[in-house]
Amino acid sequence: MNRSENGSAIIIVLVISIISISLALFTIGVSRKILLSSSMLMDKLHAKMGAESEIEKLKFYLSTGRFHPRSVASSMQIKDMPPVIYIDGTKQTLGKFTNVTLTDTGGLLDILIPNDSRIALLLKNEGMSASKAATVRDSLADWYDKDNFKHLNGAENYYYRSIMGYKYGPRNFAGVQSIDELHLIRGLTDEKVFKKIKSYLTFSPYWMPNINTMNSQLLSATLNIPLNMSNILVALRKTKGYISDFDIERITGMRIDPEFYGSFPTRILDIRLNFRFNTAMENISCEISFRPNRTSPYQILKWQS
Repeated sequence: MNRSENGSAIIIVLVISIISISLALFTIGVSRKILLSSSMLMDKLHAKMGAESEIEKLKFYLSTGRFHPRSVASSMQIKDMPPVIYIDGTKQTLGKFTNVTLTDTGGLLDILIPNDSRIALLLKNEGMSASKAATVRDSLADWYDKDNFKHLNGAENYYYRSIMGYKYGPRNFAGVQSIDELHLIRGLTDEKVFKKIKSYLTFSPYWMPNINTMNSQLLSATLNIPLNMSNILVALRKTKGYISDFDIERITGMRIDPEFYGSFPTRILDIRLNFRFNTAMENISCEISFRPNRTSPYQILKWQS
């Protein structure tokens, strides 16, 4: 074998070695991706099953526990469940994987009725200017009322169809279909603005504003009082466990009619649960009524995961 043939053989061996190493590295890379994908999939399944398990524990806890003005208490020992769970929008931790926020629907604003002034005040508390808040207030009123006469800062058919070129106009009827419908209304079409209030809204036929489960912003908007006063009321509520119409009169100087303001939960809860496991996170948002009937201690009214 001459020198040129030896050189060719060496080159062939090197090429084969490079190809073999490349294939080996490629196989290792693919294997790592498969293992990583499998691990992420297992984490996702674990998170999904864990979140649903936590909801089931909550359903048992809340259907057997005792309701108080701003909390539910249980004497039963349930894993990762504290003796008291708050239903006033307080963020709580259950075990090492779960965060949950529960709010009695009386502590939110119901969209089955206009609540236009309260929503406008809430947006002002969230930093919106008075003029923009007035636009939202009047446009909400125009959406719900049964006529086509525009409020001062509102919007009727002419605004939506002629000015904006939308293919819809105001409902002109009180029965809105969902919270997301409000996203169509003038002043609320901006995603950032709508997100500011969406978490404060509910869709409940049993609604009555609850002074013991509203947070400071909502209490301020509902009672039309400054935020510093509502902060004092919320601090007092944490100390006493509740506030009454007498506390409100003493601190704000205003009287509220107990027939129009509740102080005890409706037992319909807005539940927002987050379960995190390694790389995966599962969120569940639901509304459950814990008003027992003949067949069940609770009813799921809304579910999103």
